[in-house]
Amino acid sequence: MAEDAHTHFVDGLRVTAEHLEHMQDRLHDALLDFRRAVGLGRVIWGLRAVLDGATVKIEPGCAFSPNGVRLSVDAPETLNVDALPARLVLRATNSDKASLRVGNEKTLITQKTSVAVETDDGKAVDDDAFIVGTLAAVDGKTTLVQNEAFFVAAGNHRHTGTHFQDEQGRWHYDGAPIEAKATTEGTTQGPKGNKGDKGDKGDKGDKGEKGDKGDAGAKGEKGDKGDKGDKGDKGEKGDKAESGAKGEKGDKGDGGAKGEKGDKGEKGDQGDAGAKGEKGEKGEKGEKGEKGEKGDRGDAGAKGDKGDKGDPGSAGTAGAKGDKGDRGQPGVKGDKGDPGPQLDWPFIAKINWQQAQQLAFNAAVDVLTSGLQFFLSAPLADEVFKNQPQVVEVWFQPDVAPQPPVPRTPMPILVFHGTTRMTSQTVVWSGNDDFGRLKGTPGRLLIRVHVGHLFDAKRRPFSAALDALTTAEFPHVPGGAWEGWMFIAG
Repeated sequence: MAEDAHTHFVDGLRVTAEHLEHMQDRLHDALLDFRRAVGLGRVIWGLRAVLDGATVKIEPGCAFSPNGVRLSVDAPETLNVDALPARLVLRATNSDKASLRVGNEKTLITQKTSVAVETDDGKAVDDDAFIVGTLAAVDGKTTLVQNEAFFVAAGNHRHTGTHFQDEQGRWHYDGAPIEAKATTEGTTQGPKGNKGDKGDKGDKGDKGEKGDKGDAGAKGEKGDKGDKGDKGDKGEKGDKAESGAKGEKGDKGDGGAKGEKGDKGEKGDQGDAGAKGEKGEKGEKGEKGEKGEKGDRGDAGAKGDKGDKGDPGSAGTAGAKGDKGDRGQPGVKGDKGDPGPQLDWPFIAKINWQQAQQLAFNAAVDVLTSGLQFFLSAPLADEVFKNQPQVVEVWFQPDVAPQPPVPRTPMPILVFHGTTRMTSQTVVWSGNDDFGRLKGTPGRLLIRVHVGHLFDAKRRPFSAALDALTTAEFPHVPGGAWEGWMFIAG
């Protein structure tokens, strides 16, 4: 007996990416079949829109786009209507978790649904978008229309043509109203008219000329043959049957939208720089041995009394040549000196942002949520990788100048919350705060890494040298705190 395609796991199986992709694809096929059965290009629940002056409020809900993508609004949204005609559009967009990429390969794909009021130019939207309402000016007033045919009826419905809320406050469609049975002409047959009343009996009349033969009159009293009685009045015509309601025209089949040319793929991120090889130590030069010590000089004799000047004597005989003195002892070789300080410790070699750059608010939020990355010059020790120490701190220093005459006052520093994750040669910090609350607030983003708590496979602590931030050359002295910053325009 045939089975649906699936992945069969057994003990000892080496699970590959192909196994997992196959399992994911089969699940996707099953979900897409179900969505097609319910209906693509349809609202599954919710997404009720209400016009309030120059704004539109749309309730949470879910729809399937024409290509089968799930479009979800999780919380009520209010949007401005700037120009007419316009349309209320749901659109799917994709992104990924940059911190989980393998090289330039995206591994975790995310999907987000955006809601917007767009100018209605009459052109079809993409297959991954869906129009849930249209806005137009009618008799000088703005109107909002949602096509009820696009709403899928709830499982338990009564065909009232209305929308209702369940116990959790979610909106559902109760199904289209049921119409009377239609004839082949699309109308209902009215009731049969009543039979007309019988005509009154004619009066007896004088004998007259023979009239044209007509319908037999009612039998008269016996007597002279009278004139032909008047024809009885025609019975009233029955009321005309009311025309039945015209049957609704069947929905036109969805036409396949012409595929728009795909956007050019983004350029892949540059690969991480390989760690710089460590420079070998230079051998020490031996010190020169010390010179042997000079022999001690003999003590000077006591000074004698000055003698009388004698007569000049005759020249004496030359004395014999003295013996050669003994050679001095060689000097002792000095001990080898201690090596100088080692200044080639591991350090932060590269980052994924530019030091002191000024970013717009949305660009800064993208950097913080996708992750601040620090690329190391040497692999971390297994102990550090296992413990994953939280060595990164991120602070925000607001810079809001009050309007005169209010004096400028000190501002508090805000602490951003996030998580530090480490690979063999990379440290990544990703923020998890609601950064939207700071929109419109300029200031400085201060980033600190306590590198003294990191050491490499040779158990050498990392240096706080600023090679990744400047073009200057720094001695790689171990330990300390590494600091960098960016400016947010607000």
